[in-house]
Amino acid sequence: MSPFLFAAIALANPEVAYDDVRSLGMGGNQVAAISDATAVAVNPAALLAIERFSATLGAPAAVFRATAPVAGPNDNTQTPATAAPIPHVHVGWHPHERIAIGAGAYLLAGFGTEFQGVDRILGYDLLEPEDYGLRFVHTEFGLATALRPHDAVDVGLAVALPHAGMSGTQPIFPFDAPPISTDISLEGWGGPRFRIGLNLHPHRDLVIGLVYRTVSRIPLKGEIDVPILGDLADPTRIRGTWSSPVMFAAGLAGYLDDRRTLITGTYRVQLHSAVNESMAMTLKNPEGLIALIAADGVEMPLGWTDAHMVRLGTERWFTEAFAGRIGGQLMKSATSPESAQFFSPPPGVATTLSTGAGVRHGLVRVDGVTGLSWGHSDIEDSGGCTGETPVGCPGTYAANAVHFGASVTFGR
Repeated sequence: MSPFLFAAIALANPEVAYDDVRSLGMGGNQVAAISDATAVAVNPAALLAIERFSATLGAPAAVFRATAPVAGPNDNTQTPATAAPIPHVHVGWHPHERIAIGAGAYLLAGFGTEFQGVDRILGYDLLEPEDYGLRFVHTEFGLATALRPHDAVDVGLAVALPHAGMSGTQPIFPFDAPPISTDISLEGWGGPRFRIGLNLHPHRDLVIGLVYRTVSRIPLKGEIDVPILGDLADPTRIRGTWSSPVMFAAGLAGYLDDRRTLITGTYRVQLHSAVNESMAMTLKNPEGLIALIAADGVEMPLGWTDAHMVRLGTERWFTEAFAGRIGGQLMKSATSPESAQFFSPPPGVATTLSTGAGVRHGLVRVDGVTGLSWGHSDIEDSGGCTGETPVGCPGTYAANAVHFGASVTFGR
Protein backbone atom coordinates (compact mmCIF):
# COMPACT_ATOMS: atom_id res chain seq x y z
CA MET A 1 0.00 0.00 0.00
CA SER A 2 1.25 3.45 -0.81
CA PRO A 3 2.09 5.80 2.05
CA PHE A 4 0.15 8.55 0.33
CA LEU A 5 -3.02 9.78 1.99
CA PHE A 6 -5.06 10.87 -1.00
CA ALA A 7 -8.58 11.92 -0.18
CA ALA A 8 -11.31 10.37 -2.29
CA ILE A 9 -12.44 12.64 -5.06
CA ALA A 10 -15.55 13.69 -3.19
CA LEU A 11 -17.76 12.35 -5.88
CA ALA A 12 -19.66 9.93 -3.79
CA ASN A 13 -22.59 11.03 -5.67
CA PRO A 14 -20.33 12.44 -8.24
CA GLU A 15 -22.96 12.89 -10.90
CA VAL A 16 -24.77 16.18 -10.98
CA ALA A 17 -28.34 16.78 -12.15
CA TYR A 18 -27.59 20.30 -13.35
CA ASP A 19 -27.76 19.69 -17.10
CA ASP A 20 -31.37 20.93 -17.26
CA VAL A 21 -32.57 23.90 -15.18
CA ARG A 22 -36.24 23.09 -15.81
CA SER A 23 -35.86 19.54 -14.44
CA LEU A 24 -33.73 20.74 -11.53
CA GLY A 25 -36.68 22.87 -10.44
CA MET A 26 -38.67 19.62 -10.21
CA GLY A 27 -36.11 17.90 -7.97
CA GLY A 28 -33.90 16.67 -10.80
CA ASN A 29 -36.62 14.65 -12.51
CA GLN A 30 -35.45 14.23 -16.10
CA VAL A 31 -35.89 10.70 -17.44
CA ALA A 32 -39.58 10.82 -18.41
CA ALA A 33 -40.25 14.57 -18.12
CA ILE A 34 -37.60 16.00 -20.44
CA SER A 35 -38.92 17.60 -23.63
CA ASP A 36 -36.08 19.62 -25.16
CA ALA A 37 -32.50 19.22 -26.41
CA THR A 38 -31.09 18.49 -22.94
CA ALA A 39 -32.34 14.95 -23.62
CA VAL A 40 -28.89 14.35 -25.16
CA ALA A 41 -27.40 14.19 -21.66
CA VAL A 42 -30.26 12.34 -19.98
CA ASN A 43 -32.56 10.24 -22.18
CA PRO A 44 -31.93 10.46 -25.94
CA ALA A 45 -35.32 8.94 -26.73
CA ALA A 46 -36.90 12.20 -25.50
CA LEU A 47 -35.46 14.12 -28.46
CA LEU A 48 -38.67 13.11 -30.24
CA ALA A 49 -40.60 15.33 -27.80
CA ILE A 50 -39.14 18.36 -29.60
CA GLU A 51 -41.68 19.80 -32.03
CA ARG A 52 -39.09 20.93 -34.59
CA PHE A 53 -35.95 22.55 -33.16
CA SER A 54 -34.58 23.20 -29.67
CA ALA A 55 -31.42 24.87 -28.36
CA THR A 56 -30.66 25.37 -24.65
CA LEU A 57 -27.91 27.35 -22.95
CA GLY A 58 -27.84 26.94 -19.19
CA ALA A 59 -25.80 28.41 -16.34
CA PRO A 60 -26.74 26.71 -13.05
CA ALA A 61 -24.35 26.90 -10.11
CA ALA A 62 -23.93 25.67 -6.55
CA VAL A 63 -22.38 27.19 -3.42
CA PHE A 64 -21.44 24.59 -0.85
CA ARG A 65 -19.63 24.06 2.45
CA ALA A 66 -18.20 20.83 3.84
CA THR A 67 -17.33 19.61 7.35
CA ALA A 68 -14.89 16.80 8.22
CA PRO A 69 -12.59 15.69 11.09
CA VAL A 70 -9.41 17.02 9.44
CA ALA A 71 -7.37 17.72 12.58
CA GLY A 72 -8.09 14.30 14.05
CA PRO A 73 -10.88 12.10 15.41
CA ASN A 74 -14.04 14.04 16.36
CA ASP A 75 -12.74 17.33 14.96
CA ASN A 76 -15.22 19.47 12.97
CA THR A 77 -13.21 21.51 10.47
CA GLN A 78 -15.25 23.49 7.94
CA THR A 79 -14.40 24.72 4.48
CA PRO A 80 -15.28 28.25 3.39
CA ALA A 81 -18.27 28.58 1.10
CA THR A 82 -17.18 27.56 -2.40
CA ALA A 83 -18.96 28.42 -5.65
CA ALA A 84 -19.06 26.04 -8.62
CA PRO A 85 -20.56 27.06 -11.99
CA ILE A 86 -22.02 24.22 -14.06
CA PRO A 87 -22.70 25.47 -17.62
CA HIS A 88 -24.18 23.36 -20.44
CA VAL A 89 -25.29 23.75 -24.06
CA HIS A 90 -27.55 21.46 -26.14
CA VAL A 91 -29.19 21.51 -29.55
CA GLY A 92 -31.82 19.19 -31.03
CA TRP A 93 -33.62 18.84 -34.35
CA HIS A 94 -36.76 16.86 -35.17
CA PRO A 95 -36.84 16.88 -38.99
CA HIS A 96 -39.21 13.94 -39.43
CA GLU A 97 -42.07 12.49 -37.43
CA ARG A 98 -40.02 9.40 -36.57
CA ILE A 99 -36.44 10.75 -36.41
CA ALA A 100 -34.64 13.30 -34.21
CA ILE A 101 -30.98 14.16 -33.62
CA GLY A 102 -29.11 16.22 -31.05
CA ALA A 103 -25.74 17.27 -29.63
CA GLY A 104 -24.55 18.69 -26.33
CA ALA A 105 -21.66 19.60 -24.05
CA TYR A 106 -22.30 19.16 -20.32
CA LEU A 107 -20.78 18.39 -16.94
CA LEU A 108 -21.44 14.80 -15.91
CA ALA A 109 -19.57 14.78 -12.59
CA GLY A 110 -17.66 17.18 -10.47
CA PHE A 111 -16.77 18.20 -6.95
CA GLY A 112 -14.20 20.37 -5.31
CA THR A 113 -13.51 21.71 -1.88
CA GLU A 114 -10.60 23.16 0.05
CA PHE A 115 -9.76 23.22 3.74
CA GLN A 116 -7.83 26.45 4.23
CA GLY A 117 -5.24 27.30 6.86
CA VAL A 118 -4.94 23.73 8.18
CA ASP A 119 -2.42 23.69 11.05
CA ARG A 120 -3.15 20.16 12.30
CA ILE A 121 -4.06 17.06 10.28
CA LEU A 122 -4.90 13.63 11.69
CA GLY A 123 -3.09 14.39 14.93
CA TYR A 124 0.04 15.92 13.37
CA ASP A 125 0.89 19.58 14.02
CA LEU A 126 2.14 21.30 10.86
CA LEU A 127 5.12 23.66 10.82
CA GLU A 128 2.96 26.25 9.04
CA PRO A 129 -0.68 26.33 7.90
CA GLU A 130 -1.46 24.61 4.60
CA ASP A 131 -4.41 24.67 2.21
CA TYR A 132 -5.51 21.14 1.30
CA GLY A 133 -8.02 20.55 -1.45
CA LEU A 134 -8.96 18.47 -4.46
CA ARG A 135 -10.99 19.38 -7.53
CA PHE A 136 -12.41 17.01 -10.13
CA VAL A 137 -14.39 17.72 -13.31
CA HIS A 138 -15.83 15.14 -15.73
CA THR A 139 -17.23 16.68 -18.92
CA GLU A 140 -18.89 14.93 -21.86
CA PHE A 141 -19.46 15.94 -25.48
CA GLY A 142 -22.37 13.95 -26.88
CA LEU A 143 -24.21 13.16 -30.10
CA ALA A 144 -27.61 11.47 -30.07
CA THR A 145 -30.35 10.17 -32.32
CA ALA A 146 -33.88 8.96 -31.64
CA LEU A 147 -36.27 6.81 -33.67
CA ARG A 148 -39.99 6.08 -33.39
CA PRO A 149 -40.56 2.51 -34.62
CA HIS A 150 -44.13 2.57 -33.27
CA ASP A 151 -46.49 5.40 -32.33
CA ALA A 152 -46.20 4.41 -28.66
CA VAL A 153 -42.47 3.66 -28.59
CA ASP A 154 -39.45 6.00 -28.85
CA VAL A 155 -35.88 4.70 -28.68
CA GLY A 156 -32.68 6.72 -28.52
CA LEU A 157 -28.94 6.23 -28.57
CA ALA A 158 -26.32 8.75 -27.44
CA VAL A 159 -22.57 8.42 -27.76
CA ALA A 160 -20.36 10.68 -25.66
CA LEU A 161 -16.67 11.48 -25.59
CA PRO A 162 -15.62 12.04 -21.96
CA HIS A 163 -12.87 14.27 -20.57
CA ALA A 164 -11.76 14.38 -16.92
CA GLY A 165 -9.37 16.55 -14.97
CA MET A 166 -8.18 16.47 -11.35
CA SER A 167 -5.92 18.84 -9.41
CA GLY A 168 -5.19 19.79 -5.84
CA THR A 169 -2.82 19.81 -2.89
CA GLN A 170 -2.68 16.66 -0.78
CA PRO A 171 -0.61 15.45 2.22
CA ILE A 172 1.86 12.55 2.14
CA PHE A 173 2.45 10.55 5.31
CA PRO A 174 5.86 8.92 4.64
CA PHE A 175 6.56 6.04 7.02
CA ASP A 176 4.08 7.34 9.62
CA ALA A 177 6.03 10.61 9.82
CA PRO A 178 4.50 14.11 9.78
CA PRO A 179 2.89 14.95 6.44
CA ILE A 180 4.53 16.54 3.40
CA SER A 181 2.40 18.55 0.96
CA THR A 182 2.22 17.48 -2.68
CA ASP A 183 0.66 19.13 -5.72
CA ILE A 184 -1.11 16.83 -8.17
CA SER A 185 -2.58 17.55 -11.58
CA LEU A 186 -4.00 15.04 -14.09
CA GLU A 187 -6.30 15.04 -17.09
CA GLY A 188 -7.26 12.86 -20.02
CA TRP A 189 -9.79 11.79 -22.64
CA GLY A 190 -11.67 8.52 -22.57
CA GLY A 191 -13.12 6.35 -25.30
CA PRO A 192 -16.78 6.59 -26.39
CA ARG A 193 -19.49 5.67 -23.90
CA PHE A 194 -23.12 4.95 -24.73
CA ARG A 195 -26.51 5.85 -23.30
CA ILE A 196 -29.65 4.01 -24.44
CA GLY A 197 -33.08 5.52 -23.83
CA LEU A 198 -36.60 4.14 -24.20
CA ASN A 199 -39.84 6.10 -23.85
CA LEU A 200 -43.17 4.28 -23.82
CA HIS A 201 -46.44 6.15 -24.38
CA PRO A 202 -49.29 3.84 -23.25
CA HIS A 203 -51.55 6.91 -23.15
CA ARG A 204 -51.36 10.42 -24.58
CA ASP A 205 -50.83 11.84 -21.09
CA LEU A 206 -48.46 9.19 -19.72
CA VAL A 207 -44.73 8.62 -20.37
CA ILE A 208 -42.62 5.75 -19.03
CA GLY A 209 -38.90 6.38 -19.47
CA LEU A 210 -36.01 3.92 -19.11
CA VAL A 211 -32.29 4.68 -19.47
CA TYR A 212 -29.15 2.52 -19.41
CA ARG A 213 -25.63 3.95 -19.56
CA THR A 214 -22.41 1.99 -20.07
CA VAL A 215 -19.28 2.25 -17.95
CA SER A 216 -16.58 4.73 -18.96
CA ARG A 217 -12.86 4.48 -18.21
CA ILE A 218 -10.76 7.60 -18.68
CA PRO A 219 -6.95 7.36 -18.73
CA LEU A 220 -5.43 10.27 -16.80
CA LYS A 221 -1.90 11.63 -17.14
CA GLY A 222 -0.17 14.40 -15.26
CA GLU A 223 2.41 15.36 -12.65
CA ILE A 224 2.99 15.15 -8.94
CA ASP A 225 5.31 17.67 -7.30
CA VAL A 226 6.71 18.25 -3.80
CA PRO A 227 6.87 22.06 -3.34
CA ILE A 228 9.10 21.82 -0.26
CA LEU A 229 11.94 20.51 -2.47
CA GLY A 230 11.87 23.60 -4.69
CA ASP A 231 14.31 23.27 -7.58
CA LEU A 232 15.96 20.19 -6.08
CA ALA A 233 13.53 17.86 -7.86
CA ASP A 234 11.47 18.06 -11.03
CA PRO A 235 7.78 17.04 -11.01
CA THR A 236 7.22 13.31 -11.51
CA ARG A 237 4.95 12.02 -14.26
CA ILE A 238 1.92 10.10 -12.98
CA ARG A 239 -0.91 8.21 -14.64
CA GLY A 240 -4.08 6.40 -13.62
CA THR A 241 -7.61 5.59 -14.77
CA TRP A 242 -10.87 7.15 -13.61
CA SER A 243 -13.96 4.94 -13.94
CA SER A 244 -17.52 6.27 -14.28
CA PRO A 245 -20.03 3.51 -13.50
CA VAL A 246 -22.97 1.86 -15.20
CA MET A 247 -26.23 3.71 -14.51
CA PHE A 248 -29.89 2.62 -14.69
CA ALA A 249 -32.83 5.00 -14.38
CA ALA A 250 -36.60 4.67 -14.64
CA GLY A 251 -39.07 7.53 -14.72
CA LEU A 252 -42.81 8.14 -14.92
CA ALA A 253 -44.49 11.36 -16.07
CA GLY A 254 -48.22 12.00 -16.05
CA TYR A 255 -50.07 15.04 -17.42
CA LEU A 256 -53.35 16.43 -16.08
CA ASP A 257 -55.74 19.29 -16.88
CA ASP A 258 -55.13 19.33 -20.62
CA ARG A 259 -51.35 18.91 -20.02
CA ARG A 260 -51.09 22.06 -17.92
CA THR A 261 -49.97 20.02 -14.89
CA LEU A 262 -47.10 17.51 -14.84
CA ILE A 263 -46.40 15.05 -12.02
CA THR A 264 -43.20 13.04 -12.36
CA GLY A 265 -40.96 10.65 -10.45
CA THR A 266 -37.59 8.99 -11.06
CA TYR A 267 -35.54 6.15 -9.59
CA ARG A 268 -31.84 6.05 -10.43
CA VAL A 269 -28.94 3.81 -9.39
CA GLN A 270 -25.22 4.22 -10.10
CA LEU A 271 -23.21 1.00 -9.70
CA HIS A 272 -20.06 2.45 -8.13
CA SER A 273 -19.24 -0.72 -6.19
CA ALA A 274 -18.22 -2.46 -9.44
CA VAL A 275 -15.60 0.12 -10.50
CA ASN A 276 -14.81 2.51 -7.64
CA GLU A 277 -13.21 0.37 -4.95
CA SER A 278 -9.95 2.27 -5.43
CA MET A 279 -7.98 4.23 -8.00
CA ALA A 280 -4.43 3.04 -8.62
CA MET A 281 -1.80 5.37 -10.08
CA THR A 282 1.68 4.61 -11.38
CA LEU A 283 4.71 6.90 -11.41
CA LYS A 284 7.08 7.16 -14.37
CA ASN A 285 10.77 7.20 -13.43
CA PRO A 286 10.31 8.53 -9.88
CA GLU A 287 13.39 10.12 -8.33
CA GLY A 288 14.55 11.33 -4.93
CA LEU A 289 11.93 11.61 -2.19
CA ILE A 290 9.06 10.54 -4.46
CA ALA A 291 10.97 7.36 -5.42
CA LEU A 292 11.67 6.65 -1.77
CA ILE A 293 8.12 6.93 -0.48
CA ALA A 294 6.07 5.89 -3.52
CA ALA A 295 8.12 3.47 -5.57
CA ASP A 296 5.08 1.21 -5.94
CA GLY A 297 2.78 4.03 -7.04
CA VAL A 298 -0.18 5.73 -5.45
CA GLU A 299 -3.34 4.05 -4.23
CA MET A 300 -6.43 6.23 -3.79
CA PRO A 301 -8.84 4.30 -1.56
CA LEU A 302 -12.48 4.89 -2.48
CA GLY A 303 -14.58 1.99 -1.17
CA TRP A 304 -17.76 3.34 -2.73
CA THR A 305 -21.05 1.51 -2.66
CA ASP A 306 -23.93 1.87 -5.13
CA ALA A 307 -25.72 5.22 -5.04
CA HIS A 308 -29.55 5.16 -5.10
CA MET A 309 -31.81 8.16 -5.76
CA VAL A 310 -35.58 8.74 -5.61
CA ARG A 311 -36.96 11.99 -7.06
CA LEU A 312 -40.46 13.48 -7.12
CA GLY A 313 -41.58 16.73 -8.70
CA THR A 314 -44.34 18.69 -10.37
CA GLU A 315 -44.80 21.52 -12.87
CA ARG A 316 -47.88 23.70 -13.37
CA TRP A 317 -48.43 26.10 -16.26
CA PHE A 318 -50.68 28.68 -14.61
CA THR A 319 -50.98 30.59 -17.87
CA GLU A 320 -49.66 30.06 -21.39
CA ALA A 321 -46.65 32.17 -20.40
CA PHE A 322 -45.81 31.21 -16.79
CA ALA A 323 -45.02 27.93 -15.00
CA GLY A 324 -44.12 27.08 -11.41
CA ARG A 325 -42.18 24.00 -10.31
CA ILE A 326 -41.24 22.20 -7.10
CA GLY A 327 -39.54 18.91 -6.30
CA GLY A 328 -37.15 16.96 -4.14
CA GLN A 329 -34.69 14.10 -3.99
CA LEU A 330 -33.54 11.55 -1.42
CA MET A 331 -30.18 9.96 -2.16
CA LYS A 332 -28.20 7.21 -0.48
CA SER A 333 -24.60 8.33 -0.73
CA ALA A 334 -22.00 6.05 -2.31
CA THR A 335 -19.73 6.87 0.63
CA SER A 336 -19.94 4.29 3.42
CA PRO A 337 -18.97 5.08 7.04
CA GLU A 338 -15.94 2.82 6.60
CA SER A 339 -14.72 4.73 3.50
CA ALA A 340 -15.46 8.34 4.52
CA GLN A 341 -12.70 10.85 3.79
CA PHE A 342 -12.24 14.61 4.08
CA PHE A 343 -13.26 15.40 0.52
CA SER A 344 -16.08 12.91 0.04
CA PRO A 345 -19.75 13.72 0.62
CA PRO A 346 -20.99 12.38 3.93
CA PRO A 347 -22.30 8.84 4.27
CA GLY A 348 -25.99 8.21 4.75
CA VAL A 349 -28.91 9.95 3.07
CA ALA A 350 -28.70 13.37 1.43
CA THR A 351 -31.76 15.52 0.73
CA THR A 352 -32.45 18.11 -1.98
CA LEU A 353 -35.43 20.46 -2.22
CA SER A 354 -35.87 22.70 -5.27
CA THR A 355 -38.29 25.22 -6.68
CA GLY A 356 -38.29 26.87 -10.07
CA ALA A 357 -40.24 28.86 -12.62
CA GLY A 358 -40.47 29.23 -16.37
CA VAL A 359 -41.53 32.12 -18.58
CA ARG A 360 -42.42 31.48 -22.22
CA HIS A 361 -42.83 34.02 -25.01
CA GLY A 362 -43.14 32.80 -28.57
CA LEU A 363 -40.24 30.44 -29.27
CA VAL A 364 -38.22 31.52 -26.22
CA ARG A 365 -38.47 29.98 -22.74
CA VAL A 366 -36.47 31.23 -19.76
CA ASP A 367 -36.19 28.93 -16.74
CA GLY A 368 -34.88 29.64 -13.26
CA VAL A 369 -34.24 27.49 -10.19
CA THR A 370 -33.18 27.74 -6.58
CA GLY A 371 -32.88 25.10 -3.90
CA LEU A 372 -31.05 23.52 -0.98
CA SER A 373 -29.14 20.26 -0.51
CA TRP A 374 -27.82 18.82 2.73
CA GLY A 375 -26.30 15.66 4.14
CA HIS A 376 -24.92 14.84 7.59
CA SER A 377 -23.39 11.81 9.28
CA ASP A 378 -21.73 11.25 12.66
CA ILE A 379 -19.25 8.38 12.50
CA GLU A 380 -18.29 6.61 15.71
CA ASP A 381 -14.81 5.24 16.38
CA SER A 382 -14.65 1.77 14.84
CA GLY A 383 -10.86 1.44 14.86
CA GLY A 384 -10.62 2.18 11.13
CA CYS A 385 -8.79 5.51 11.33
CA THR A 386 -5.30 3.97 11.28
CA GLY A 387 -2.54 3.00 8.89
CA GLU A 388 -0.94 4.76 5.97
CA THR A 389 -4.23 5.78 4.34
CA PRO A 390 -6.70 6.43 7.16
CA VAL A 391 -10.38 6.34 6.23
CA GLY A 392 -13.55 6.22 8.29
CA CYS A 393 -12.12 8.51 10.97
CA PRO A 394 -14.68 9.28 13.70
CA GLY A 395 -16.34 12.65 13.66
CA THR A 396 -18.92 14.72 11.82
CA TYR A 397 -19.09 14.64 8.02
CA ALA A 398 -21.48 17.14 6.44
CA ALA A 399 -22.10 18.91 3.14
CA ASN A 400 -24.59 21.71 2.57
CA ALA A 401 -25.26 23.51 -0.69
CA VAL A 402 -27.41 26.23 -2.20
CA HIS A 403 -28.06 25.80 -5.91
CA PHE A 404 -29.46 28.35 -8.33
CA GLY A 405 -29.30 29.27 -11.97
CA ALA A 406 -31.07 30.03 -15.20
CA SER A 407 -31.30 28.76 -18.78
CA VAL A 408 -32.64 29.98 -22.09
CA THR A 409 -34.31 27.58 -24.54
CA PHE A 410 -35.15 28.56 -28.10
CA GLY A 411 -37.63 26.50 -30.09
CA ARG A 412 -40.40 24.05 -29.31
